[in-house]
Amino acid sequence: MTPIAAALKKHKNFIPIIFLLILSINTLINLITLEEAIDGVSYHRHFSIKNYLAFALLAILTVTYCYKRVWFKNLLAVFLLLSLANLINFTSGEYTGDLSFNSLSIGFGEIGFLLILSYFFINYKKVKAYIFSSVTIEKTAIEEEFYYNEELEKFKKNLGHYSNQELEGLIYANKLVPHAVIAAKQIIEERQSVDPQL
Repeated sequence: MTPIAAALKKHKNFIPIIFLLILSINTLINLITLEEAIDGVSYHRHFSIKNYLAFALLAILTVTYCYKRVWFKNLLAVFLLLSLANLINFTSGEYTGDLSFNSLSIGFGEIGFLLILSYFFINYKKVKAYIFSSVTIEKTAIEEEFYYNEELEKFKKNLGHYSNQELEGLIYANKLVPHAVIAAKQIIEERQSVDPQL
């Protein structure tokens, strides 16, 4: 692996931030140097509060990546959500998208959406592993519950011919495995619910 490839792999989560730094520098230059003519009069464009917030958060995110990387992922999540909600802006213009469902319209920042997509593709293996591990955990829990119920039914069948006194004696004598103890207690409870005098 070449040194450049190794560096890109090591700092892959910073690549979109580099893109935003370049975009922000371009926006700064454009807002400072370019004039806008309205009715023959030239005006300098002004920074919006969204620009100030974006530049400040981008600086904080860059410093965090360089010096306190343990905080980077949490700040990045906030940064991406603010960008997606179009509360921060890296350009001199507004670039927004809309999703419409009947009368409901949801606006989002296109740059934030592209950033989230880029992080998804950069970390695709980790995202895929996380999703499949969640599915595996649910499947394993269901399988364990099925196995647990199957074991209980097996012990209930084997212990069903014992009387309540014999089952209690086995429980107190510590002669049963934990699943068998639970099965014996359930047998006693079921018999007492049918006939309380047992």
